[in-house]
Amino acid sequence: DLASGIATVTTDAPIDAQELVDAVDICGFDARVAEGGDLNEGDIASIEMAPLASSTRGVGGEEDTDTEKTALLGGGKTPSLVTLYVHGMHCSTCQSWVASAMSNAAATDDVKIDLQTGKATAMTSVKPEVLMTAVQRTGYEARLWEDRADLIASNPATAGHANASSALKSRPSAADEELESLSLQLSGMSCGSCVRHIEDALRTRDGVEAAAVQLMGQKGKVAFRPSIVTPEQVIQTVVDKGYGAVAIDEKNKTTLILHIEGMVCPSCPPRIERALLKAFPAAIDSVSVSAVTNRANVVCNARHRSRGYEDEQLMNDMLELLRSMDYAVEPVHEDKSGNAEGSASSAPEPEEVVWRRLFWTSAVLTVVLLLLDATWSPALGPLVVRYWLDAFLATPVQVIVGGRFIRSALGFARRCSANMSTLVALSSTIAYMYSCYALLYATAVGGEASDMSDMDKSGSMGLVPMFDMPGMLLTFIVLGKWLEAIAKDRTTAAITALKDLQPPTAFVVTQDPETGTFGDDEAVPCEDLEVGDLVRVRPGEVVPGDGEVVFGSTTIDESMITGESMPVYKGEGDTVIGGTMNSGGSVVVKVTTSQSESMLAHIIQLVEDAQCSKAPIQAYADVVAAYFTPIVLILSFATFAGWYALALSGALPASYTEQDGPFLFSLLFAIAVLVVACPCALGLATPTAVMVGTGVAATHGVLIKGGEALETAHGVTMCVMDKTGTLTEHELTVVSVVDLTTQAPTDASYMREVMALVAVAEQGSEHPLGVGVHAYASTHCGGNARGLVSEEFEAIPGQGIKCWVRDNEANARQHVVVGNRRLMSDTLDADDQLSTHAGSIAAALEEQGKVVVFVAVNRVLVCCIALSALPRDDAQLVVSALHRRGIGVCMLTGDNVRTANVIARKLGVKNVVAEATPASKVQCVQDLQNQGHVVAMVGDGINDAPALAQADVGIAIGAGTDVAMGAAAIVLMRSELSGICLAFDISRATLKRIKLNLGLSLVYNTIGIPAAAGLLFPWTGMTLPPWAASFAMAMSSVCVVCSSLTLNFFTPEDLAAENARDQARRRE
Repeated sequence: DLASGIATVTTDAPIDAQELVDAVDICGFDARVAEGGDLNEGDIASIEMAPLASSTRGVGGEEDTDTEKTALLGGGKTPSLVTLYVHGMHCSTCQSWVASAMSNAAATDDVKIDLQTGKATAMTSVKPEVLMTAVQRTGYEARLWEDRADLIASNPATAGHANASSALKSRPSAADEELESLSLQLSGMSCGSCVRHIEDALRTRDGVEAAAVQLMGQKGKVAFRPSIVTPEQVIQTVVDKGYGAVAIDEKNKTTLILHIEGMVCPSCPPRIERALLKAFPAAIDSVSVSAVTNRANVVCNARHRSRGYEDEQLMNDMLELLRSMDYAVEPVHEDKSGNAEGSASSAPEPEEVVWRRLFWTSAVLTVVLLLLDATWSPALGPLVVRYWLDAFLATPVQVIVGGRFIRSALGFARRCSANMSTLVALSSTIAYMYSCYALLYATAVGGEASDMSDMDKSGSMGLVPMFDMPGMLLTFIVLGKWLEAIAKDRTTAAITALKDLQPPTAFVVTQDPETGTFGDDEAVPCEDLEVGDLVRVRPGEVVPGDGEVVFGSTTIDESMITGESMPVYKGEGDTVIGGTMNSGGSVVVKVTTSQSESMLAHIIQLVEDAQCSKAPIQAYADVVAAYFTPIVLILSFATFAGWYALALSGALPASYTEQDGPFLFSLLFAIAVLVVACPCALGLATPTAVMVGTGVAATHGVLIKGGEALETAHGVTMCVMDKTGTLTEHELTVVSVVDLTTQAPTDASYMREVMALVAVAEQGSEHPLGVGVHAYASTHCGGNARGLVSEEFEAIPGQGIKCWVRDNEANARQHVVVGNRRLMSDTLDADDQLSTHAGSIAAALEEQGKVVVFVAVNRVLVCCIALSALPRDDAQLVVSALHRRGIGVCMLTGDNVRTANVIARKLGVKNVVAEATPASKVQCVQDLQNQGHVVAMVGDGINDAPALAQADVGIAIGAGTDVAMGAAAIVLMRSELSGICLAFDISRATLKRIKLNLGLSLVYNTIGIPAAAGLLFPWTGMTLPPWAASFAMAMSSVCVVCSSLTLNFFTPEDLAAENARDQARRRE
């Protein structure tokens, strides 16, 4: 009952009423048993909860302690950010335990743990006391963030999870033993009692140091000492309590790659995926099969290895399974450079070669057959002789060419399925078998007939062999397959071009350690390069791998990797990218990255994975394709039955069947329906466009990580952009420092000492503001920073930093805070808050668009530092271009409102969120999504990663951090913002092409099938012969692939010219 908070529960088995209370408790609400105790079967219990509405009254309208406790829990309230300090974490294992405990208690995955500072945050409606209790149950101490000082003072030497769990039981001394972590996939948990039962059982197990169980995800994490307990014993501990447990090894997942030939229609990839997942459910996590690349990516977990079932055996079993399904399949292995390679001796022949050979076999024999029929005369012998010669020429076509389709169709039939091969095999086989029957009948009754009139007189009943039909039918189908294979190869042109960037050889040199001179170079294969090798790169040569210039200077053309049009100067100490062209002088480069981990290898892997992935729109085509073939079979049979019944009943004019007879007349229509139907065009519509689209994007410096990102990007309605480093230049420079001291000396020497403290405090900062402040302070401290060290450094996201700076010579330390107004208000003494004078100075600077950072030493405000970051040259153009595309722009920044508004006015941005923290950036994205927007987030920093992951489409700037690029779905290899518009334009062009392809294939089948069935024959007298239907079917697939290839002609818009045209139109 929502109003009273009374829950009535009827049980069908004995149960402890407290377990029901625990089930409510785990959801974030308080509960108690109002009536009844332990329950037997059929009993009714009444559970009293706080009302789920906002009322704080209990049952009967009286306040009670339980209701007040529920208010404390905060069930049903709007989520807010809860910040705790967790004491005793010292490793990633500790971090994972606390995260699991908080996630379970808060019923949310939005939990973030900072191992260095001990800060734990959660976006939840649950009150802090609940989260603190959950953390303490894990074995750690927790307090509200603002109360952390007392906990730090009272527990100065807590030693992480080893000592945190000592309250549960005493441990043998093994402080020097490294703990191991075990992740478990649990089953059978239904309430909070289950969580406690498992955690208590694990914690009391000798050798287990910590355990945390998550009810929502049915997962658990255990830290244990391998010298005392094994993973198998840990799992058995859970199993003994009546729950299921399986080890999860996320780190040791492997991806096995298969090259598959013989996929002839869109139903093949999902069929292969289902077969592998069904055959190896415990070993395989996911399968992705692409009919365009003929490649399958199989992601395997480590559970099968724990049972002695190695990857090699799994690979062999998968190969055996797929070969039993009549596919030609071979494993693909990666070489040292990260490129996928198959065994040259065992790799299946390329599709293009196979279809070309089959086409010429079929074409030559069929052309000879047609010429024989066209030139035959009675002088050459009886007509039946020609029929036997036709059979002699048509049989190899049916056996060799048609046999490929027949084998595939039989493989599907054994599993009660059908595909395009079924249609081709049925149509060609029916035509061939009918012709054989007609041949034998004609031989028996009209062996001496010299022409058709004599044959009819001999009683052939209109049975005429038509060996030319299966020959032409198969010839045109194979021709289409050949052309389709050629076109599909061109869709992978981007991957081929990227792989061709890697030079075959590198010239390794040695350096004399005494003189530093370089010796002669030696040519070695690039895949044999190792980290630390020195290679010489001469003008005009390609850099063989990622590295650092150690000698010489040059200019490097990076356009093939980043899209940067102008060569980039590289001197000693600068990094170079493998695959780029040396267009200047000769340099020596030290290899810093293995070939498999190079930027070029990562780009190739990203593009390959994206081209193998499926866009969501593909799901609709897959559903249609799954039912397409059975429906066509039914339509074909109905066509034959309908026409044949009409012919036998006399409802058709005699002229209709006069030439071929009722049976052949009806059979030709049925065969035409089988042949003309084309599921391939439908299946190729999406993957070919995705392949070309992602490839074209890669050539222009935009990495799109999958078909889903490509499809989602086309519907973006709001683009959220970080200010610093995205809309403005990444580097901020200090333009002024204003002394705000009122008690301390104000001479120059004092400010140099302050700058020394700031330089040391900010030396570990990665934020652009911190980097700019550190650069300025380091050059204006007069050397006073020597002898100073930073201690207890703490970065407060969206606010600034705090630390203690120790002077080792004076054996004293000072507390330094550098940050914004919010941080200062929490730091300064009550009588030293930001004064009107300081506020007015800061406001004046902010009105000029400058970012103001305050400095406080020992809780006394000392000065403010004004920094400026100019908007990027193309920022305003990009904002205008996004508006023209119907995409709104919202700017996020940690700066104050005044500074943010100044920058926003310059750029034409109307939506601004200032003083944003990483958590509030995520909340902003969520709010926009709740308003119905499809949100793209553009950022470059670590603090942008959560918002990038939350957005529908995350876009990372290539010059940004690895964390940001890992969280984003689209990565701009160049630092130019124009890549944002380019990504949206390519996405829209690709989705437009996909929809056009799907429309063409649907229109083709909608028109072709009725025409082949003869629905227009009574009015037009025109039929679609089976050979013509086969040609139409083949060309439909080719047309769809060629339609996708037109994306290669995509050219990026010149935003400046586009903006000029827009302004000219407005002036008109």
